[in-house]
Amino acid sequence: MSGYTTLDQAICAVKSETSYGVDAFGASAPTSDDTLAFRSLTITPIYEVSEPDRVTATASGECHTVYFSHNEVAWESPLIGSVDAGDLPIIDAILRAGNFKRVIDAGTSVTYTPSTANDQSEVPSATFLMYQRSIEDNTGKRLMSRGSKTDLTFTFEQGSEAFLAGTALGLFDAVPATMSNLPTLPTTYNTDQCGWMINKMAVTVGNVSYPVSAFEVSSNFVTSPQGGGAEVGAGGIRKIVLTKGKSGNRIGGSLTLVDGSAALTDMITQAYAASKASLTVVITKGARTCTFSMPAIQFGVYTDASPTYTVPFFAIRPAGTAGDNELVITFT
Repeated sequence: MSGYTTLDQAICAVKSETSYGVDAFGASAPTSDDTLAFRSLTITPIYEVSEPDRVTATASGECHTVYFSHNEVAWESPLIGSVDAGDLPIIDAILRAGNFKRVIDAGTSVTYTPSTANDQSEVPSATFLMYQRSIEDNTGKRLMSRGSKTDLTFTFEQGSEAFLAGTALGLFDAVPATMSNLPTLPTTYNTDQCGWMINKMAVTVGNVSYPVSAFEVSSNFVTSPQGGGAEVGAGGIRKIVLTKGKSGNRIGGSLTLVDGSAALTDMITQAYAASKASLTVVITKGARTCTFSMPAIQFGVYTDASPTYTVPFFAIRPAGTAGDNELVITFT
């Protein structure tokens, strides 16, 4: 079996876990429902090396200790929605691993909102799986990250495919030392459908539409390895959780404004007055739509990059509500 592998022809999959940290695939190979044609995916085991300072009679180095900590998953995926209205979008497992809970309206829509809690039944962790394919035979290296939780960043830019990206942390799993037989290749991938090309993007602030060429929003959750208790992973890591503070970690992003007169003046006025506005972004592909709604935002101070202007915004809890609804993502 060959040791020469390639990432370009890898088999990649992601699936929600029923029980935290338990391989969602088990002994089974991923099905076409789980496979996802990521734009990029790397699974990296994190080893910490501890080199202690000791009082000795010489300047000679002392031995170090290797600490197996956790896995890091850097990923990018096309923004792929539902095939039919009310069906789960193909990126469902990633959204839920990002602490976005879902509500299904059968035959109509699927809606996601952020969750403060790390409830495994509501926002389950995910198993990321990759077979690094050999370039010489039908074998590969099976890399995995269990118990994975991730931050999320959505990027829409005029003339480009919409995508989401993030960095997930998971429980430690080593790179396998040997190659194994590849699973049966899927006859189709969920993402064989074309991505959402941004050729029309409706951006509404309050009741006013603005000329915008790009939109980006990040969940700004912080991935935190938690130790103690019953160890699930190596290095004493029990669980990966997502946390968010009130200061500096608000859901937020930026708009790229292409109007330097009335629209920019209006946003500057709102920013300096610390006033609130609602924000809605709609992208459309055929009969399907993806809508990002923020009931309450505040603008920050813009950056001048004439002829465009980058205007930051920050989502806040709408007045009179219990929270966890500052960003609503709806697939119809």
